[in-house]
Amino acid sequence: MTDTIGSDILAGIKACGMADSDEYVLLIDLGTNGEMVAGNRQKLWCTSTAAGPAFEGINISCGMRASDGAISGVEFEDGKFVVTTIGGEPPKGLCGSGLVEAVDCLLQQGFIDFTGMTTDENTGDFQLADGVFLTLADIREFQLAKAAIATGISFLLKYSGIRMEDLTRVYVTGGLGNHLNVDKIKRLGLLSQVPSDRFQVLPNAALWGCKLSLTGQDTAGWKDILQRLVYCPLETAAEFQDLYCEHLFFPYE
Repeated sequence: MTDTIGSDILAGIKACGMADSDEYVLLIDLGTNGEMVAGNRQKLWCTSTAAGPAFEGINISCGMRASDGAISGVEFEDGKFVVTTIGGEPPKGLCGSGLVEAVDCLLQQGFIDFTGMTTDENTGDFQLADGVFLTLADIREFQLAKAAIATGISFLLKYSGIRMEDLTRVYVTGGLGNHLNVDKIKRLGLLSQVPSDRFQVLPNAALWGCKLSLTGQDTAGWKDILQRLVYCPLETAAEFQDLYCEHLFFPYE
């Protein structure tokens, strides 16, 4: 039992059904407190890491919540950025999924390198749409958040003894909503080894878990789940800093 994770991730355990699963499942809440749980009906291991609010569009120059007008998709065609927005509205800002898309696009086009720095010393801000831009500081915010989550997952699996290939399902929840491109977040270094068809995005796992509990549709009770939870303390891991710095970079050949 632990009180080191929040009620959101506890409700998320209910929402994805991992407490009733015979197979190994990973649940990741991409928020300011990056919380994650791995396991099955026998045992659940959990941890949390300070990821920062970049995945929720916060602390990003033109960041915003995933609402109408938020850029959720970014491509580069015919020498210019082409964006997709939530609700088809004119671009107002960049939400978490749009941040993933923008960074991936810049990396694939060679505008930034694997360290997150520009490959052209004369390049300044990246203008994605009228009034919406991305800076190198924004990219660094993404890298810090991505590294925190990736490091947390690495230690969680190491502590639990679960191998990456043992995961039959990876659930992602948090501020990214329905718009996360799994292949792109993998390409940027998050759970790259897990096949894309094993991912499922849960837009609001906390709300769904509460609904299941209130309507009596769940089978595992709150106390039952808590008794199976084992907390993995990242703060005592001697190699945390080295692994965190390694995860700051983007994968490269």
